[in-house]
Amino acid sequence: MKKYVVIKSWISSYSNPISLKKGELVEIDISRQEDNPNWQDWAWCKSSNNEGWVPVQALKTNSPTPNGLLQATVLVNYTAKELNVTVGQVVVEERELNGWIWAKSPATNDEGWVPIECLQDINSHILQRVAPCGLYCGGCFAFYDGKIKNLSLKLKEALGDFDVYANRFVELLDEPTFLKYPYFKEMLNYFSKSDCCGCRNAKCKLFAACNVRECSARKEIEYCYQCKDFPCTNTGFDEHLFRRFTTNNLRIKEIGIERYYLEVRDVPRY
Repeated sequence: MKKYVVIKSWISSYSNPISLKKGELVEIDISRQEDNPNWQDWAWCKSSNNEGWVPVQALKTNSPTPNGLLQATVLVNYTAKELNVTVGQVVVEERELNGWIWAKSPATNDEGWVPIECLQDINSHILQRVAPCGLYCGGCFAFYDGKIKNLSLKLKEALGDFDVYANRFVELLDEPTFLKYPYFKEMLNYFSKSDCCGCRNAKCKLFAACNVRECSARKEIEYCYQCKDFPCTNTGFDEHLFRRFTTNNLRIKEIGIERYYLEVRDVPRY
């Protein structure tokens, strides 16, 4: 089954989702249409005790009733239950339908619908964040969607116009540390503008002498341990980075890239 990583949190808007049985009759409210262009072919249906979105594939429309209502027969058992997910969570697809995925959380065994736009294929997600050398790009300060950048943006928002208060706190608190706030702000601004998309998509901005990216692309391998010459001396790394590169790839070889990713993604890179 296909696995995904949640890239955008989703919280259900419906505390009591509609559930239907095969053969049940429902009324379709044709005046209510889904606004999201990615979520087409859903019908707002009313059962005897609830209402909610139902995929049109699960319905067989009947002739209009005398009072003009459009009725339908439910073709399969169905529930509109949605799965609440948070960024970084891994889910497994069981089926895909009309811009949504019925997914299961391996961590909780909970199941429900999640919009596809909130998910990214786990293999693509990992390749974007784990370099051929095994370094975790997602933990780098330069990564466009890394924890350091995202936390820097949140801290900038939380600080607001702190500049004025920093000067006041020097006197109010008799604390000269606040005189250094402009330097802190400069560093925070730098972190919040990070735009590197990972070394598979652009030349590494940190290690100019690195040969791994071009070598792995030329040999069409995803990670260096897959090369018959691993570990080689053509990396361009210094002694410290070479040790990390070797250790990282041996670990990936031992436990597999998915477990490796889950192992390193929450560990500070520095």
